[in-house]
Amino acid sequence: MRQDHEGRTRHRHLSRAELRRRRFLAGGIAALGLGGLGVGGAALLHPSGPQGPAGHGRDRGHRAHGPLTDLPDLAAHVPQAAMQKLTALAPATVEIPHLPTAPGLDAAIGMSLAKLLRERAVRGEEATLQVAGRIIASSPQALGVLLDVHEEEGVFTTLLWYRAEGDRAFTSPGLVDAEQWPAFVSAVRELAGKERGVDVEEVTALLQEQPRPWGNGPALLPRADGTLDVLLPTVGRGDDARELLLTVPEEQAGALLGEDGLAVRAAIAEPSGHDPEAVTVPDPGGSVTTTEHPGTGGAARAAAARGPRTQLAPLAPEGERPSPVTAPDARLLRAIALTFDDGPSPKLNATLREHLLAERAAATFFMIGRSAQGSPALVAATAAAGHEVGSHSWSHQELSKLQGSALGDEVDKPATALEQAIGRAPSIMRPPFGARNRTTDRAAGALGEGVVLWDVDTLDWKTRDAAKTLAAVQENAHRGSIILMHEIHEQSVAAVPSVLAWIREAGLTTLTCQEIAQNRLHPGQRISHGAERDGAASAQGSGTATSGAAAQLRGAAR
Repeated sequence: MRQDHEGRTRHRHLSRAELRRRRFLAGGIAALGLGGLGVGGAALLHPSGPQGPAGHGRDRGHRAHGPLTDLPDLAAHVPQAAMQKLTALAPATVEIPHLPTAPGLDAAIGMSLAKLLRERAVRGEEATLQVAGRIIASSPQALGVLLDVHEEEGVFTTLLWYRAEGDRAFTSPGLVDAEQWPAFVSAVRELAGKERGVDVEEVTALLQEQPRPWGNGPALLPRADGTLDVLLPTVGRGDDARELLLTVPEEQAGALLGEDGLAVRAAIAEPSGHDPEAVTVPDPGGSVTTTEHPGTGGAARAAAARGPRTQLAPLAPEGERPSPVTAPDARLLRAIALTFDDGPSPKLNATLREHLLAERAAATFFMIGRSAQGSPALVAATAAAGHEVGSHSWSHQELSKLQGSALGDEVDKPATALEQAIGRAPSIMRPPFGARNRTTDRAAGALGEGVVLWDVDTLDWKTRDAAKTLAAVQENAHRGSIILMHEIHEQSVAAVPSVLAWIREAGLTTLTCQEIAQNRLHPGQRISHGAERDGAASAQGSGTATSGAAAQLRGAAR
């Protein structure tokens, strides 16, 4: 770590982490061969009919053939970039970029993939998923990644954008200046009105949603010629449902883009090398709080006929820009995070995943390294189900009491074991007993990991009673809580169906820890809760636990 002239810390990965990743991801930087998948992106569409110059349709089951506009893979512009082929996530087929010098964007790619995998699990065993990603924008200050997604229901494009300043990843709405959103809506309505068979009001309503995979809102792609492509993943109903591409002309598009949008457009129009030294992390080593959450929030929206089925945030208010966060919008969604420590359990992991799937719930699993090394298939199955997997040390020691190589082994070895099992290193870790200090935070940050604590401890390891575990959740949990449970105790797993039922009846939605942090948890930072209780200060403590001290927790993995 080193300070720049404004006092911000520039993120630097330690050589140990770089060497570990390079050994595992041998092969270096290479362009992604997409084969028969199609290349993806709004401007890569081929017109499927005489629909006018501004709009193009696409069959919902496959990409149209024909000449495609070239969006070159810019991986060679990004230091340490590599492609990850995640064969452990089968039956899904996944090949995505790994960007260790842009940790916020790398985490956003992982969050997007987890949501896609979770949606595949919800659609059933016969559901298919192919994800092909590549870098399509690069400059010292900005990056862009395209995920081309093929499902049995059709194809769509997810676009993720990034600014080095603040290590910020964001989605397409963030390209448009917030004050210009009404003007953007007017421009899209005008274009949609010129398309045969397109319901302008339907298109307008879609502009209030987040983009895929968090909603059915549009992916936006600024073009080198100054135009702005607007790709709506599904318009129409039934067999008439299709993607729709609208192009905002140059004379309108320039005035709509904000600072981030202009930076991304420049990175597309004149690609250049990304500068890892430009990446700044706000308040490194500090505790993270999410953005303000106005009002009481709402329950998840009902799913549309096509598109995402889970964790759908309420619509953005009319005339307001949807959240550009790379997660379900917790400003509007009453959300909570369930976490399970000490796995993977050979006896209980599959049952726990079945309970979560039955309620379409998301969860975060903090796994012990030596257990993960012994059961890599369970680690992979947990990730393939769309759950977040984080490190929980190698052997469940109190990290705050360790120094030097002893601490390094407890932090490094589990990350390696999880990476070998999944194909992708974790972006979060939880210290056993919540025992952390600045040294342990720095060790986690060196591996690109944020630190996740909790604000509701169910004491399930101590009570070994499903009813008492449920009561602990009911009495202490609230919007934004991160709830601590364990995977290795039968009564803990037995409590999960009733806990999930209570969460649903309370109008809450489960998110992963990175999601509830709204992708604001940077390497070496820590979080213990998301949004406060309906916007008010929580009565819970912000330390490692609210229902027992760390000393009581030392029997948790016994």
